[in-house]
Amino acid sequence: MLVDNMSKKAVKIISIIFVLIMLLTLLIACDAQTYKHRLENKGYTVFYAEIDEQTVKEFGTLGSQLREYGLSIDDVKWAMLGMEPIKGEDVVTIYHFKNKDTANTFYTKFSEELKDENEHLEIDNKDVFYGTEKGIKDARTR
Repeated sequence: MLVDNMSKKAVKIISIIFVLIMLLTLLIACDAQTYKHRLENKGYTVFYAEIDEQTVKEFGTLGSQLREYGLSIDDVKWAMLGMEPIKGEDVVTIYHFKNKDTANTFYTKFSEELKDENEHLEIDNKDVFYGTEKGIKDARTR
């Protein structure tokens, strides 16, 4: 009887720990859907694309920019553009890289090119955000 009660308590504790780990993972990890919903809820028009050869042919500037930085399209998982349609003033582009080192390389090289004070660039783990200050804030906050 004592063993059964101990086993039940252990299972409950392990279950609670598992649920907490899952919740933390969900809270920490931002995926494309999270950013898309955040931006759409704030009135942005959102364009999303998985990055592959066809996408780069259609939107060629990313491919040439990556090559210039010594990277390839294989380093980027997806990209998203959010535009605030009413005034058209706020915009954000999010690049999600396959690993953190590649994101850091892209961020470092891209930040060296920024000349306009209205252009902002931020990095968060594998995600690089480029756009207006408000556009980036709207993508990153609930």
